[in-house]
Amino acid sequence: MNKEILKLQKQITTIQSKIAAIQNSCQHENNVAEYGANTGNYDPSSDCYWVFVKCLDCDERMRFDSIKHSDLYGDKRWKIKNK
Repeated sequence: MNKEILKLQKQITTIQSKIAAIQNSCQHENNVAEYGANTGNYDPSSDCYWVFVKCLDCDERMRFDSIKHSDLYGDKRWKIKNK
C-alpha cells in the first residue's frame, strides 16, 4: 500500500481515538433530543418509542429505545432535555 495512505490512516486512527476519549468523558449536558414513535400498528404491542440525542459539546449522537433503555433511556451520562 502507498506509504502516504498508510501515514494518513494512522493519523485518522489517532484523531478518532482522541475524539472518542473526549466523547467518553463528556457529560452531554448541552444536547438536543428528537423524540420518535411508530404507533398505530394493527398490533399495539408492536408500537415503539425512541429518542435521538445529539450532544452539542462533543457531537456524540445516540439513539435510545424506550423498551431497551427504560431507565432514563440508558446511558446515565446523557441528561436528556425535555422538549
